[in-house]
Amino acid sequence: MKDAILYIDDENFNLTGFSAVFGKDFEIFTALSTAQSEDILAHHEIKVIISDQRMPGENGLNFFKRIRSSYPDQVFIILTGFVETDLVIETINHGDIFRFVIKPWDKTELEHAIKMAIKTYDLKKQNQILIKNLEEKNRELEIRNQDLITYSKALSNSEQMLKQAQRVTKIGHYTFNFQTDIWTSSESLDQVFGIGKEFSRTAKGWIQVVHPEFQNIMADYLANWVIGQKQRFDKVYKIKSIDTKTDKWVHGMGDLSFDDNGNLLELFGTIQDITEQVLAQEALKASELKFSTIFKSINDAIFVHPILETGYGKILEVNEVACKKYGYTREEFLQLTIADITVDPEIERMGIPSFSKELLTGGHVIFETVNKTKDGAELAVEINASIEKINNQEVIVAVVRDITERKKVQQELAESEAKFRQFFNKSSDAIFIANIETGLIVDANETAGKLMEMEVNEIIGLHQSQLHPDANNQTASELFKYHTNRILLNQMIPLTPLSLKTKSLKEIPVEIKSSAVTLNGQVLIMGIFRDISEREQSEKRLIESESKYKAAFKTSPDAIIITDYQGKLVDVNDGFVNTTQYAIEDVLGKTVMELGLWKELDERKILYSELDRLGEINNFEARFVRKDGLLMYGLVSAKTIELNGIKHILTIVRDITARKKLEQMIMDNEQLLNTVFESAPYIIAILDANQRVVKTNLKNSDLIKKNFPIENSEKLGYVLNCASLCKNLDRKTRNGHCSNCEILDIYEFTLSTGQPVLKRKVELQSIENGHPEKKYFLISTNSIRWNTENLVLVTFDDITEQKYIEEQLIISKEKAIYNEKRYSLLSNLTFEGIVIHQNGKILDVNKSFLKLTGYSSQEELVGKNLLKTVFPLEYHSLVLTKMKQEYTEPYENVLLKKDGTLVSVEIEARNFKQQNKTMRVVAFRDLSERKQTEKMILQAIIKTEEQDKERFAQELHDGLGPILSNVQMYFQWLADEDENKEFVLEKGLYTLKNAFHTLREISNNLSPHILHDFGLIKALHWFVDQIPQQTNLIVNITSNMSNERFENSIEVALYRVITELLNNTLKYAKANNLIIHLEKRDDRIMVYYKDDGIGLDIAKALKLQKGHGLANMMNRIRTLNGKFIPSSNPNEGLLVHISIPL
Repeated sequence: MKDAILYIDDENFNLTGFSAVFGKDFEIFTALSTAQSEDILAHHEIKVIISDQRMPGENGLNFFKRIRSSYPDQVFIILTGFVETDLVIETINHGDIFRFVIKPWDKTELEHAIKMAIKTYDLKKQNQILIKNLEEKNRELEIRNQDLITYSKALSNSEQMLKQAQRVTKIGHYTFNFQTDIWTSSESLDQVFGIGKEFSRTAKGWIQVVHPEFQNIMADYLANWVIGQKQRFDKVYKIKSIDTKTDKWVHGMGDLSFDDNGNLLELFGTIQDITEQVLAQEALKASELKFSTIFKSINDAIFVHPILETGYGKILEVNEVACKKYGYTREEFLQLTIADITVDPEIERMGIPSFSKELLTGGHVIFETVNKTKDGAELAVEINASIEKINNQEVIVAVVRDITERKKVQQELAESEAKFRQFFNKSSDAIFIANIETGLIVDANETAGKLMEMEVNEIIGLHQSQLHPDANNQTASELFKYHTNRILLNQMIPLTPLSLKTKSLKEIPVEIKSSAVTLNGQVLIMGIFRDISEREQSEKRLIESESKYKAAFKTSPDAIIITDYQGKLVDVNDGFVNTTQYAIEDVLGKTVMELGLWKELDERKILYSELDRLGEINNFEARFVRKDGLLMYGLVSAKTIELNGIKHILTIVRDITARKKLEQMIMDNEQLLNTVFESAPYIIAILDANQRVVKTNLKNSDLIKKNFPIENSEKLGYVLNCASLCKNLDRKTRNGHCSNCEILDIYEFTLSTGQPVLKRKVELQSIENGHPEKKYFLISTNSIRWNTENLVLVTFDDITEQKYIEEQLIISKEKAIYNEKRYSLLSNLTFEGIVIHQNGKILDVNKSFLKLTGYSSQEELVGKNLLKTVFPLEYHSLVLTKMKQEYTEPYENVLLKKDGTLVSVEIEARNFKQQNKTMRVVAFRDLSERKQTEKMILQAIIKTEEQDKERFAQELHDGLGPILSNVQMYFQWLADEDENKEFVLEKGLYTLKNAFHTLREISNNLSPHILHDFGLIKALHWFVDQIPQQTNLIVNITSNMSNERFENSIEVALYRVITELLNNTLKYAKANNLIIHLEKRDDRIMVYYKDDGIGLDIAKALKLQKGHGLANMMNRIRTLNGKFIPSSNPNEGLLVHISIPL
């Protein structure tokens, strides 16, 4: 693979020449500006960046300084035609620039500089790999250190649970050169060996440090195993400190390095002083079980949280008992503070509780308080807290004992012995109470009788040894004596497994927990015997279930992967094969990086970082790439495990791709629901139990009142506000303008009962223009639950107009059937002029026709001849022809108004029967506005053409004119000069090229060849590519069309409108982002244009004759029977929807 080089220059021919010269040896990327180069850097691994110094906008040196922090490994070279010595010295000394090369550059010199820069880049990367390896070794050592700290704490005082810790690991590193027989060591290793700088660091010197008992062993190990077999150095051995002459145990580790021929070069590794670890190993093993029992099996909750002088930090760790006691998961606990689970008023009142202050001064405190569980239940607890040091951080370790039962027992004992008996007999465990001195049973509960298959009175009086099988009598007696002695000394008694003998001589395994109990002032020993038969059977079943592991592993639908710590796949199941499409033989022995399973490597880094920190991780959401290239979403759970004594990682991945798609569908449905909510033709309001509006589809939120129900005078023209109307009225009577507050009654009914109310007709008094007026509504309510809160959905359907129409219909029932049909027809055509005639005689007209023709009343027209009254003479023949048709399709004509003027109309007519008479209804539509619009569109087209001509003339004058003048000047100079002919010819040809380039730009602006040759989409992409990078506008063009072509008129119109909108965005909007989406939908082409600029006043812009030109754009689209819909508000950007029929 070729090394990648990025070359930045504002001259395109320089980029072309550079690529031609160096393209064979290197992979060349070019950019015309620093802004363009940043996209290349983001998507390609560039080793060397070469830039011209002097460029428009940002010069090369400033660009390198700006991106240095983001690209610290890349090597920078500056090309410049102007040498500034001080600048060169300063930048090279500060490491900003690798090399300055003078223009015009020499190929050999520049090629040498590039190769040296690539070598520098590669050396940086190699150093980073070495540093990373060293960091991994340090992390391994840190893990060992943490293990030793934990063991030391358990050994020091396991009963206080991680109470003390001492960091005792001492590690040093070394490098041994086989060629020179010299090794170097770190200062910490010198301290371990007890040597000074003058000590002879050779192989013989190292043997001198080794303890005499191990010298032969280690010499043989180094010579035959490490050097002879070329194996890794990994050995625990004893040394004798040179300075103190004391014996020490060390653990030496090291890796070999070889040259290209396989010869040994160096041995690099670490040596750790493990003297204390070795001495403590046996003690640690003995205490390991006890430590694990204390933290994991203790019946008390354990909390670890930080020490803060003010406030409360989040809980750092809890045990399983705490999770069960309080009802939280461990993850939920780690998001809480101690204050979140306490109901102690002191803690609620103070920034830091008094017991924390005592801890800060005394280091230990025991007190009682009240906590609360997740479900709100109170829990009386006794807290034994102390300050411990964990991971070099002082924290509070609190052992929280649930004393709720103890409190209850104390209270019950004080009140009545009967309550104690009730508690005693309800225990699910067998309880025996015995005399400490004699060992005789003085009491037992019913569970004990059932377990022993005896009546309770049969048990009383037995010796405690009689409870156990004969073979265990001696053990039981010794255990009883041991328990009684520890009770008298007030010492803790561990749980003890033993067997119980029933009346039928059956042996039942039990777990015994003993404690002292006082009855009638006498101290007795109480033994709680828990039947562990089922538990032992469960353990047996657990052992048996291990044989089923492989079957479960293979048949799990989730992908299960086992990898070693180097990332190699050791085993996978069928779920992995089904999920990723990889065969098992394709992946075993390979790493996930080699397979490219991770879509985003940052997600992998986060997962493994958390796994290193916590030891396991659950339900981590990540993205993966299957073998077929499809994207897969997965929930990842991982945990470190040991296989054959070696640490591995068990990872389970559940495919949630279908769920993610479903979640997206839910989001789309929610968006659709919101759209429906907002576009409903009636008022919708959601109210809470306090009559406050939670959500409404009214647009002007400033007019929504907190009082019930709603006010929006701008949209509706009236007020619905019971609270304002009723505030001075007696609540019991509730009369007057509020009409007995029916809306409030409906709302309260649904709120209290949860039952809906459908279309309840309500009459209200509203204030319109300062005067009271009746309004009618259909009110519907329903109870909904939203975000765990009971709310009421209320809809207000204004039926005032409908009510008025109903009343008019009731009045009209007495009229003739003829009048009913006539007024029904007229009511459906209220926006058109309507005439009903019989054989040309006018029978009726509506108000719209009177307005259209200029007459003031129906009496002026009824009874007259329609043809002679409202049609000019020259149109009579056409109208008579149309009147003979049963149905006349719409056609254009003119009407003669009362004042003698003419008005353009569209006429549509149909015959109908009434009382066996044929009549004709004629509809007249005023075309004046349409004609005026067509005239405006024509004017806009003419104006647009004139503006294009003016712009073309201006571009010729300003762009091409000066360039041609320069050409003329050069050739005049050529006629007078002999010495500089070659220079003048070169400059003249260069200027001519600029002229051709300018002419090409003018041609493309007039009629883009890309639009005609390749279509609309590619033409828009080309236009966006010409935008200067310095604008900082990010344009995103998307489409569901590729190379599809349309009529030339459609493509040209859309290209002109979209580019004009884009130019407006660049000039006025101050936008950072622009989205242009084109979509072919059925028989239309749709355009969505959205920027995030400062916005504009649409109404004002449409009135302007210059500037944004929205009116011209709108007229251009209308000529194609299309729609141009702009919308904008200040500081909310511009949104334009365009729709054109195909």
